[in-house]
Amino acid sequence: TNLLSYSEELDQTEWLKTNAAQLPNSAISPDGTATADKLYEDNTTDYHTANQFGITVTSGVDYALSVYAKYAGDGVHLQIRVHGQGAGVAWCNFDLDNGITGNSGGTHLISQSIESVGDGWYRCVAIVQYPSGGSDEGLQLVLCQTPSTDSEIPTYLGDASSGIYVWGMQMEVGSVPTSYIYTGSGSATRTAETLQYPLTTPQTEGMAVVVLGGFSTTAPGTQGIVGFTAASTTSLAYRTSAATPVYASDGTNVSDTGAIANGSAVEAIAVRWGSATHTVGYRTSTGWTWDATPATYDGAWTSDNTLQVLKSLGEPYNLSTVAIYESDEGTSWIESEYPT
Repeated sequence: TNLLSYSEELDQTEWLKTNAAQLPNSAISPDGTATADKLYEDNTTDYHTANQFGITVTSGVDYALSVYAKYAGDGVHLQIRVHGQGAGVAWCNFDLDNGITGNSGGTHLISQSIESVGDGWYRCVAIVQYPSGGSDEGLQLVLCQTPSTDSEIPTYLGDASSGIYVWGMQMEVGSVPTSYIYTGSGSATRTAETLQYPLTTPQTEGMAVVVLGGFSTTAPGTQGIVGFTAASTTSLAYRTSAATPVYASDGTNVSDTGAIANGSAVEAIAVRWGSATHTVGYRTSTGWTWDATPATYDGAWTSDNTLQVLKSLGEPYNLSTVAIYESDEGTSWIESEYPT
C-alpha cells in the first residue's frame, strides 16, 4: 500500500511546499509519460522542501520511503527525511548527478539506497522507523546542494529556479520498497502480482526459477507466497515465512514433502518437472539445496497449460528475476546459471 496521496502531483495541496515551488509535468517520467514535476527552490536563504503528512504510523515498524528523482543540471540534489517526528530521527542525501548515496544520519535510519532506472532517473530509498508513532506523520523531500556533506534539512540561498525532477513518491510498510503504486486523492493498495505464462501442449518437462530481492527473514508473521502454480492455484513451490521457507507439492497435497529449508534467507527458488517426478530447490548464500525425495508428478498442475508465478500482496521482497524453460536441463545447469 502506498500511503501517500497524489504520488505524481506536487501541485496538489496535499504536498506542502516551504520556500519551494513546483513546475508540473515538466519532464518525461520513468514510465515514459510527461508527468514528472520539477521541485525548485525560491530565492530565500532557508530550507527548501515539499512534504506530505497526516499519515498514521506505528512505532517500531519499518517503513520504506522512496521517490524517483533526476538531476536537472542545476547543482541541486535530494534529501529524504522523516516528517513529523522532530530532528535527528532519519534523513539521507542522494547525489543525483553521480547516482550515489550521500551523507545521512538519525537514530532511526535503517538504510538508504539508490538504483538507476534509466535516462538519468534514480529510485532513491530510505528505510526508516517512526519512533513515536502518531497520526500526523509523513515524508519530506528536501533540496540540498552538497549531498556528500550536507546535514539534516540544510539551509542555503536559492535562486528561484534551480531544482530536481521528481516522480512516483511512495511511503509503505516494509523493509524494502515494492514496485511503484500510483495514487490519486488517497492511498492505494495493489493486489497480488501474478505472471502467467502459456505452456506448450503437452508440457511434459520444464524448469522455472524465481530470484528474490530484498527478502527479510526477520519480518514478522506469514510472508505470503512466491510460487509456481496452475490457474487452479495449486502450489508447486512456495515460501511462506522465515520459519518454513519452502514447500513442495505434487499438485494435490502440499503436506507430502513438507518444509525443505528452515531459517536461512532464501535468495531463489526453482522447480524442475518431468514425466514422472518433480523437485524443488532453494538457494541461500551458501548455495543450492534440492529436495532429496522428489514428489510424484501427476500433471495436474499443468492441466490448463498455464504456469503462474505469484507474489502475494504486501510482501517484503521483490521478484528480481523470473525465468521459465520448456525443457529440463537439470539441477547442475540451474546452479551454474544462477550461482550465489
